Amino acid sequence: MHIGAKDRKGLQRLARYIARPPLAKPRLEERPDGGVRIHFKRPWSDGTEGIDLSVVELVERLAALVPPPRANTVLYHGVLAGRSSLRERVRPRTPPRTRRGSDCHDRLSKRPSSTSRWVPWALLLWRAFEVDSWACPTCDQRMRLRTVVLAPASIGVLDSLKRSARGPPDTMTEPVGA
Repeated sequence: MHIGAKDRKGLQRLARYIARPPLAKPRLEERPDGGVRIHFKRPWSDGTEGIDLSVVELVERLAALVPPPRANTVLYHGVLAGRSSLRERVRPRTPPRTRRGSDCHDRLSKRPSSTSRWVPWALLLWRAFEVDSWACPTCDQRMRLRTVVLAPASIGVLDSLKRSARGPPDTMTEPVGA
């Protein structure tokens, strides 16, 4: 399905489709004995128009539709499939290996454990945009984190930078040719 950027009606249709409930309320009917009758859209070939369930059976069937945790609910095919021979051509490349010294970044940040579900932001930038955030923009060498300035010390650092910064002269009082 393709929806254009300015197709508001198409976007509304998609949002309604995604947000629809698992069962249509008009098709549910509460019976006097405490059970539930689910009416089908159209009668079956044998004339059956619905199914009668107890409340517990209905909940059991709805719970069976919920996938287990960490189970893949989206399966890919074609070049995106897990065992496709062409998958390596479309996957992003792994970031280049750089020598990891004991720089300040390593001392100041927690090192993610192998079981951690958090991914460092630098790796996320590489995966999404193939940008090495630690590469110097001028020489492509690995940059190092020199210091971390935390509040309230940051106010003093910013004030000192403001005093040491030189900008263009304010207004010239004398003419240039004088």
